Amino acid sequence: MYYLDYSVVVKALDKVIIERKSKIDNGIIGTLYCFKHSSQPSDKITEKRIPFDPNRVTIDLNHIFSFYEIIEEDFDPKSFFILSKDFDSSILQHLKGEKIDALSLAVILLQSEAFEQELFGSDLISYFIEKFNLPKELIETCFESTNDSIQLAYTDKPTDLKARRKLITEIIPYTKNKLTLDLKGGWLKVAAGSFGQGAYAQKLTTTSNLKDFIFVPKGELQESLSFTEPKATSVIRTNELNVLFFGPSGTGKSTEARRELSQDKGVVSRNITQITFHPEYSYSDFVGSLKPNTLYKNNIGSSYFSSLSDSKPIYKDKEPVVEFKYEPGPFLSACIKAANDDPLTPHALIIDEINRGNVPEIMGDIFQLLDRDLTNYSNSNSELLKYLKEHDKNNVFINGLVIPNNLYIYATINPADQNVYPLDTAFKRRWKRRFWDINYTQEYCNDWRLSICNKDIQWLRFISYINSYLTTKLHLSEDKQLGQFFIKLSSEKNKQEIDEETLKVIGYLWEEIPKSKRGLIFSENIHTFSDIYKQINANEPFSVLFHQELASNLSKLITPKTSTDTDNK
Repeated sequence: MYYLDYSVVVKALDKVIIERKSKIDNGIIGTLYCFKHSSQPSDKITEKRIPFDPNRVTIDLNHIFSFYEIIEEDFDPKSFFILSKDFDSSILQHLKGEKIDALSLAVILLQSEAFEQELFGSDLISYFIEKFNLPKELIETCFESTNDSIQLAYTDKPTDLKARRKLITEIIPYTKNKLTLDLKGGWLKVAAGSFGQGAYAQKLTTTSNLKDFIFVPKGELQESLSFTEPKATSVIRTNELNVLFFGPSGTGKSTEARRELSQDKGVVSRNITQITFHPEYSYSDFVGSLKPNTLYKNNIGSSYFSSLSDSKPIYKDKEPVVEFKYEPGPFLSACIKAANDDPLTPHALIIDEINRGNVPEIMGDIFQLLDRDLTNYSNSNSELLKYLKEHDKNNVFINGLVIPNNLYIYATINPADQNVYPLDTAFKRRWKRRFWDINYTQEYCNDWRLSICNKDIQWLRFISYINSYLTTKLHLSEDKQLGQFFIKLSSEKNKQEIDEETLKVIGYLWEEIPKSKRGLIFSENIHTFSDIYKQINANEPFSVLFHQELASNLSKLITPKTSTDTDNK
């Protein structure tokens, strides 16, 4: 997993706290966390009464701004907040007309997030908007999306809370006995997340200066408004519960799966579980298994009291005792979460690259449950059944494990990958199938380019030609083609980044195309990947690297270099 390097977080805080002319009211950040932990999707967030989980808001605010350890709790939208009709304009007024840099705020609020891959600026902003369930009008009115306002960097482990506070004091000197970072600069005594007196959450109550656009009713006021939580329900499309996306690498299958679930099926982000299969993935990873848990037993006779007033002894020696506890995998957790919710509230499990894992071994007998016949259940695992019994609130699993009919399962498949397992007919017939084709006019990729032999080629023109060459000249199947998102460039697009992505593309052509066809792609002087590496940045004709016909046609696609390109070198 990847985490934002905390030096990047400090830069973002400097940009938001020090460099901004108008200071951001802490209550505006509290408002964003109300959106994040609302039970309504972002397109319905402007309804008069929006249910949310105040405990989750408190936990997150305390973690990010008061440096508390994160606490895991079940989602419980037991309260609600009210927005004014023109809440976005009111927030902009509180910002004195100065929009918030979206990337900087995303970095600050996602500082503890674990990412499956390193995200560029625009992708991190999109992730932030979806994660925080932000309404479209708020984004358009109050945020400025500058994708390269901060240079992002990642690390493989999160920075501990003590180190975070220390790094922040380099730009905001610490005040003794004050524990909470204030976005106006300085430190505050009270914790960030308390709705009674918290530095961020208290701002959302009726006495706040923000009450012209948001407030959270409490006590008798909430009761007098007769709040009954409306469920985020949807029409469950039972004929589209299992969907398999397939197509060439890099066509955006995972993104489309998530978009369809969110926008078309009404699944809110907190009800989506996303995993990736790989060759080492197992049944116990996916479904669950008994795992050892070490406890420590106090040894009688080895204790002492730290003072005369102590009523409980402190034990010097503790004996480790290992017990086995059933731990659910993402599949079982998603089933239980969906089963314990309203049957009309949609949930989803997304399995990326499903054929990179050994599906028969990973799923075992549960793959038959994909038929979605509630009379067809799995009851062969006694420990699993015991766990289900303890967590089944709505008696869905009385006879055994079933897949609830409000749980969508979407999967993506890349047939071109070398390390893949074939999917048999019995498995595939249980899925609706969606072919996701290459988009050669993808606006997002319009200014992407490769640099081959010190010559620039526009990315979409390159894949349009090379894909045609692979299928018509080499007679390869279309799953060997390159999708528009096969590479990924940031808005900065510096020379090093372009060179690295170019090498990835040429490396794919060398490694993934059958060896018997290499002579139709590469020059007769190319015998090893080392030969490619030597020639790819040489200021030479394409013919030193590619087959004559391919080199000749690629030469017609060369894009003139601009002054900006020269500056980036």
